[in-house]
Amino acid sequence: MSTTTPKIINDCILEILLYLTDDHYTLYNCIQVNRDWCQLAIPLLWMNPFKFENFKNFKIIQTLIQNFDVQSKDQLLRKRVFNSSPLLSSLFSTLFNYSSFIQHFDFSTFKISVRDWLFKLLNKNPKYDEMVFVYQLVGSHIFKNTRGFVSLNIVYDHTKINDDFDYFGDPGEIFDDEVTSNFSEIYDISRFGYFENAMKNLESFTFSYRGLEPTYHQKDFIKAISGIFKKLILYCNNIQNLIIHSGVDNEFFEHINFVRKLTSGIILNQQNLQFVSFLEEWRDDNGPDTFFSTLTKYQKTRNSLRSLKFPYFSDIGGLLPFLAINHSLETLEFTNSFCDYDVIDYCTSNENNMAPIYIKNLKFYRIKFDSMYNKNNYIKAVEVLLHLSKDNLQTLIVEYVNDTIIQSISDYCNNSLTYLSLKIFPKYFYKFVDILSSLNNLKHLILVEDLKNSRIKYNCSIQSFVKSFPSSLRHLGLDISINPKILGLLLDEIEVPITTLDLYTVMDFGYLEAIVKYIKINNSNLKNLGFNSFIDSSLNNNRSLHNYMRLISALYNFEISIYIVEKHLHGESQHGEIWFV
Repeated sequence: MSTTTPKIINDCILEILLYLTDDHYTLYNCIQVNRDWCQLAIPLLWMNPFKFENFKNFKIIQTLIQNFDVQSKDQLLRKRVFNSSPLLSSLFSTLFNYSSFIQHFDFSTFKISVRDWLFKLLNKNPKYDEMVFVYQLVGSHIFKNTRGFVSLNIVYDHTKINDDFDYFGDPGEIFDDEVTSNFSEIYDISRFGYFENAMKNLESFTFSYRGLEPTYHQKDFIKAISGIFKKLILYCNNIQNLIIHSGVDNEFFEHINFVRKLTSGIILNQQNLQFVSFLEEWRDDNGPDTFFSTLTKYQKTRNSLRSLKFPYFSDIGGLLPFLAINHSLETLEFTNSFCDYDVIDYCTSNENNMAPIYIKNLKFYRIKFDSMYNKNNYIKAVEVLLHLSKDNLQTLIVEYVNDTIIQSISDYCNNSLTYLSLKIFPKYFYKFVDILSSLNNLKHLILVEDLKNSRIKYNCSIQSFVKSFPSSLRHLGLDISINPKILGLLLDEIEVPITTLDLYTVMDFGYLEAIVKYIKINNSNLKNLGFNSFIDSSLNNNRSLHNYMRLISALYNFEISIYIVEKHLHGESQHGEIWFV
């Protein structure tokens, strides 16, 4: 009886390779295995070729030019400046139509890649007309051959625009009418041929721009972006994720008005918009809030929006009425700048007119305030949102916690909350311990230490903390001041069957010893153990390494999964004195 080596079917290979989409080095090795692996890996390699800026990206442009049809190659070679270059001396055909695999397009990286290819070709900085010619030729080739982009990213700022003008000629020419009137050609990708073909199935659009004074060349950029937005309104109705982060000086009113108007047009034209993230001051001194009125109009007809994120927030008066009439919105996020100075005034004057809201997930993380900001406005915003979402909220991530917020969690979330992540000052920890047992359905608890501007030592009884755990708790994450001895004492007191323990620290012998002891004596339920990293400086001799491996082996025998824990949303924490006694 003959035996043959079983063959892995292509579907299985593809499932494995999909985990490597960001690992270009491994994918490149995969294409050299055999013909089948090559045919499976090449589309993944070319799915997002402009994701990262890299000094080798000019090779991507070279390959795409090799992939040109006869007409495009002739156009290129008719330019005298190009036809003598060794890079173009033999434009042989490629095995694959690489541009057909491109699903994600990054404006900035593509532009830089073309510029770098030209520099490699000419051995000098290209002229503006040379850049525009190749830029549009390659861009049109991609837009023609792609089977449709899934995502489009336009991330830029005023410094990059200034660099563009410095790079392509005499900086003194940037205010010349002829030059500035044409410079939009380098930004307006809607001028590429086959724009509709590339964008008609777009699912994700990101526009991020940070500008200062409204210089001529920034106005050219805005004019170009305006053209892109208008064509997206015309051709795209399947965007599900929309990110518009635009921060500019108030003097740049043309930009602010264009973002308001054209973004509203994009929103209203979509069929299934699910996630929106905005960084923009939308309140108009001469009229109503354009953003919330647009979203309200959209939700009345589509009702598909599930998640809303604000990297800059300043309008509680527009947000609360919107939340009250939108029952399908599940997640509300605030991050970076929380700048609403009117929360207390608005909530006080409208105390009897605020309707319930229906969000399930509320997140405040990596929050920053202006130096003159009254943080009581932030505290009031958290308190009101918790109050209005009573019995609906399942996930809460929050920072700058004080007694008011802690009491609000107990009053309004005690039966609904299943996931809680707090970045908390030690002095408020006593209050949190007092209310923790009231969270009847809490399954996940993440505690992150915040010691900014605090040098006072606070200690809490380990027994008080552990005895307050609700019986529903299964996942405990700690990013606080704790050492192996304190961890051992804490674990000895735990009575609820924890299944997942995440320690945001370096795994070392002491922690492992405490955990193995805990499993042997108290808890056979623990199945998952996470650390920040596995690097341990104490492993400097054979004895310590032997003990370390002994503990790892014990965890393996208990079928414990050990992993690098995912970073929590709060960012870096600051540790001080040990919390527990």
